[in-house]
Amino acid sequence: MAKFKMIQSQKELLRLNIQFFGDGDDPKSLAAQIQSGFEELKKAAEKQETEVKKFGQATQETKDEMKKINEAMNEAKKRLDELEAKANRVYQTGQGNGELDKEAKAKNAAFYEFMRKGRADMNPDQRKALVADQDGQILIPEELDREIQRQLPETAIFRSLVNTRNTSADRIRKRRMNEVTVGWGKIEVNTKTLADYESELNPADYYIYIENLNGLTKIGTDELEDTDVQLQQYLSSSFAQAAAEEEDKAVLVGCGHTQEEPEGILTAANVERIMSANVGAVESDDLIKLMYALKSAHRKNGVWVMPSFMEMTIRTFKNSNGDYIWQPALTAGTPNQLLGFATYTQDDFPDFAAGADQVVFGDFKRGYTIADRSGSTIQRLNELYIEEDLIGFKFKKRVGGGVDRPEAFKVLKIKA
Repeated sequence: MAKFKMIQSQKELLRLNIQFFGDGDDPKSLAAQIQSGFEELKKAAEKQETEVKKFGQATQETKDEMKKINEAMNEAKKRLDELEAKANRVYQTGQGNGELDKEAKAKNAAFYEFMRKGRADMNPDQRKALVADQDGQILIPEELDREIQRQLPETAIFRSLVNTRNTSADRIRKRRMNEVTVGWGKIEVNTKTLADYESELNPADYYIYIENLNGLTKIGTDELEDTDVQLQQYLSSSFAQAAAEEEDKAVLVGCGHTQEEPEGILTAANVERIMSANVGAVESDDLIKLMYALKSAHRKNGVWVMPSFMEMTIRTFKNSNGDYIWQPALTAGTPNQLLGFATYTQDDFPDFAAGADQVVFGDFKRGYTIADRSGSTIQRLNELYIEEDLIGFKFKKRVGGGVDRPEAFKVLKIKA
C-alpha cells in the first residue's frame, strides 16, 4: 500500500513537471532525490511569493504543488531512514540465513585456532576460513568486534555523550548549515512576504576521517588454551579498555586528520573560550558565566567535563547561603551534578596553569560525532615475547571523530 502511494505521488508530481525522483532506492540515490526536491521546493516558494505580490495570495495550484513536493520528500526521507535503520540492525545483530551462520561459525573457529597456534600450524581448511584485509592482517570476527563495541561505552565517558554512527567508508562527508528563520503572521493578508522569513543557506562541507587506533596485548600460552568463550571475554575486555582510554583522549585533545588522529574538542577550530575573571584561578562565577555563554538550545542538554584537579577544586565552592554548588549523585551509576547539570571527569586536559583550558560545557550529542568502521584486525607476534612465555597480539581498530557544531561547546580558559 505504501509503495502504491509513493508511485501515485510520483505520477502526480510528473504531471506538474517536477521530475526530481531518481530510479534508485539506495541511500545515495534517496539523498540526491531529497536534495533535488529541496531545490524544487525553493522554486515553488519563489513562484508563490510572486503570486502573492501580484494577486494578493498564492494560487491553489501552487499550494497543491508545494504540498505534493513536501509529501514526496517526506516519503524519500522515510525510505532513507528505513534503509539506515535496517543497516544498523544487521550490523548490531549479525542477521543472516543458515548458510551464513554456518560460514560465520567456521570463521570464528578458524580465528581462535589462529590465536592459539598461529597461521603456520593450522590445517589448510582452517587457513582458508581466515579472513584478512588488504594488508594481510586477520579480521576479527563480527561477534568479537560487536562485543568490543558494546563494552566501549562502559569504559569511555564520551561514547555515551556524543553521537555515534557506523560506516564502511574511509571518511564521512557532513554538511553544516545555518538555522532556519521563522516569523509570525499570514503572508496572504499582510504586507510581509516570504522574503521576510527567508533563511540565507550557507552550506559548508567537511569530513570526519577514519583513523587507525592500534593496541598491543600479551597473552600467556596457558591462557590461550582456554575455551573460545573465555578467550573472547579476555580479548574483548582487554581491547575495549585500551581503545576506550585512547579514544577518550582523542575526543578531547586529538590533533586531527593531518596527524592521523580524530579531531579533539580542544583542538578544533571555532570552539569559543571563556576567560576566567582572575589570573591563574577559577571561581564559581566563572562557571556560571561559562554555562550561560552557551545558547539555550544547547544549554538544556549541557554536561560538564573537567579534570580531577578541577573537580576537587570546584567541590569546595559554596553559594551565598553557604551551600555547596556541587551535588553528589544520589544513585549509584549516575553522574554528579554541578549547577543542575551532569559532571564527568577526564584527565587528558592540560595541567592547571595560567592560559590552560580546564572545563568544557556543552551539548556533546549535537556537537560531536564518533564514526566506527567495521573490520578490526589482529596480528599475531609469535617470537617477540616468547622468552617470557607470552604471545603478542597487535590490535587495530578503525575509528574517527570530529566536531559537528563548534557552537555547541564552550571552554573555560584560565586567565594568564
